[in-house]
Amino acid sequence: MVGTPVVPPDTTGNSSVSFTGNNATSAYNTFNTYLYNPDAKLYYRASDKSGIAAIWTQAIYFDMAMNAWKRTQDVKYKSLIEEIYQGCGVQYAAYDWRNQDKWFIWDDMMWWIIALARAYEVTGRSEVLDHAKAGF
Repeated sequence: MVGTPVVPPDTTGNSSVSFTGNNATSAYNTFNTYLYNPDAKLYYRASDKSGIAAIWTQAIYFDMAMNAWKRTQDVKYKSLIEEIYQGCGVQYAAYDWRNQDKWFIWDDMMWWIIALARAYEVTGRSEVLDHAKAGF
């Protein structure tokens, strides 16, 4: 619900802290403005656009796009899910888990395997589930 206030757990003693879905969308869009590279379909490691983010963080950012889609149902986020999937496929050996030049840290692989399994739940595309199964 875009306009429904969300109240996080109170850890400061200030129970008036809240935000809305609109706030979340605005924050996510700003994040993408400064960190997403639409040409490479990957995320930069910093807002100065110097280099790409670590492989495991790309999986987290992929998951963020799925969160945005599930929350808003905005087709631009559905497209972004596909873009990130494609861009990371190009960058990371088409999800070939045996390619030890790209996939050499087990926990990085698991971040991606989890994200790909979730992408199957979100998109219904069997190809992403096949990648997750192969990696697992």
